[in-house]
Amino acid sequence: MPNVDFKISSIIVLPGRVGLFYGNKTASQFQSFVTSVHLPGDLSTKLSVDTKPVTSVVEGGAQVQQLVNVACLAEFGENPIMDIRFRLV
Repeated sequence: MPNVDFKISSIIVLPGRVGLFYGNKTASQFQSFVTSVHLPGDLSTKLSVDTKPVTSVVEGGAQVQQLVNVACLAEFGENPIMDIRFRLV
């Protein structure tokens, strides 16, 4: 199963940067590894999210990092939704 850890860097200047760490604790590869962030409703007018690309293959026992820049544009109550998809080979 995948393991996802979050690390938030010091936010002094906007946008803030969030480091997402994806770990493959299996002996098999994750192929076609893709992540996406969805902003439901009018959340896209209140939150700016810019995800950097991540490798499409995560080797068994490996960890990869994805950086995400986030800026709050207005107060919001809905949550962003993150999808993680891959094939276990």
